[in-house]
Amino acid sequence: MPDTQKPADNESKAKTVGPNAEGGSLKETIPSCFVKEWEFRISREEAIYDMNAKPTLGGVIRNFLRRLQVVKTRNQLSKWQTLLAGRGGDDQLWAVHPPAGMLAHPFVSAWANSALELAGYDAKKMFIEWQIFWRRKGL
Repeated sequence: MPDTQKPADNESKAKTVGPNAEGGSLKETIPSCFVKEWEFRISREEAIYDMNAKPTLGGVIRNFLRRLQVVKTRNQLSKWQTLLAGRGGDDQLWAVHPPAGMLAHPFVSAWANSALELAGYDAKKMFIEWQIFWRRKGL
């Protein structure tokens, strides 16, 4: 009998050492208080399509011109960071919209990944959901 109890003990130890060891699991959904269907301008499917579509010539030109406007970009990022200050993780991610047209900006993307991790989300999965969420809102 002692041999059969050892694997059970090992299994229980393995279960408590994993990511759920501290009693909390990673969040994998957007809190329902932030999902208001009437605020979305496009469907989820359209947002996913837009994310995967190859950029058009017009889109490439707009991105190039946007990069030339360094001062405006800096001001947008500064305003966004000011609005983030003093808010909780969920509010920062889902209530304060990132600067328009900057979801793919390296600084914004890095911030989103770290904010998702700090707020207890599965960052690998939820980064895409974060992008879809804001694209649906028209950013």
